Amino acid sequence: MNKKWWFSDYDGTILIDSIKGVTKKDWDFINKWIKDGNNFVIASGRNRDDVKSILKEANLNYNYLITNNGAMVHDKNDNIILHRVIPMDVRKDILKLIEKWMDKVGIELCFGNESMIVSILKEKRKDVEPDQLFEKIWTFKPNVNKDFQDQVLKDLNLDTVKFFSYYEDLEAIENDFKKLNNTRYMQTYYFVLELTNKDTSKLDGIKQIQNIYNIDEKDIYTTGDGENDVEMLKGFQNSFAIESGNKKALAAGKHIIKAVNELQNYI
Repeated sequence: MNKKWWFSDYDGTILIDSIKGVTKKDWDFINKWIKDGNNFVIASGRNRDDVKSILKEANLNYNYLITNNGAMVHDKNDNIILHRVIPMDVRKDILKLIEKWMDKVGIELCFGNESMIVSILKEKRKDVEPDQLFEKIWTFKPNVNKDFQDQVLKDLNLDTVKFFSYYEDLEAIENDFKKLNNTRYMQTYYFVLELTNKDTSKLDGIKQIQNIYNIDEKDIYTTGDGENDVEMLKGFQNSFAIESGNKKALAAGKHIIKAVNELQNYI
């Protein structure tokens, strides 16, 4: 009998309630899945060290990590299997876009496992819906780096540009992102838009691992809840969207479950 591979998002999927934490039922199911000899891979928008700390705290073994929304794949020894970066030919346009939105939104640049905050909200607005979470988080951040131009233009590891904004600005930012060649963007939270290489996705990360082991698709299971999970939910028959997820994820999943421990009913 072939061993199964489970690729799962973490935030909103395994960790549904950030206050209560992961339920005992879900941790018990994950541990049993691994104990039975199956493979467990986190596919997350977080970076490698964030995911490793979660798995270490839970005392869970892993063979691979898919991070940065699929831009990176690492094995258990931190060897890089995949790193999709933003093409150099669009970097000047990205820099112009950052300069356009500077001090009006939060902007974070991601270089593999490293990141750099280059913009925060300089002045609160009165013509928007009040008390937005973005405003509370992004009016102050330590270590804002204003000397970032060379990193945008030349750093070979730039894989993600994150914009954090008022709801009212999301559409305008999306319209700006649409003009950029060889890139894609996704809304990873209700006030966050992320720009990446056009080929970046969690599905792409899964395919890299699938090709290494020649995994039969019937042995692949995926679970997710958000827009950054859509491709991996659409890509496999054994895909499960979390009931509390967004509309795009629910439409993409072949099955809908309340929590990941319900996966045991389909194995």
